[in-house]
Amino acid sequence: MNKKNYRALVLSFLLFFTSCSLVGEWWYERLDKIIANYFYEYAEFDKKQKEEIKNISELYHDWLSKKELPKYRSF
Repeated sequence: MNKKNYRALVLSFLLFFTSCSLVGEWWYERLDKIIANYFYEYAEFDKKQKEEIKNISELYHDWLSKKELPKYRSF
């Protein structure tokens, strides 16, 4: 592979993976699980507590999508 093709490939790769829509959507869809897992790392929880953490993180995800994301889209 010559230098020109290599640069084009690297540039394409960087543009693809730094795309806000691609990364943002991937991050957003996993946000509730990321939040729940964040709390699971700090202590041991029983089944009922884990369910409560899961419910709270899902409520946060719903709130964010209904109340805050429309504000970002309006920019």
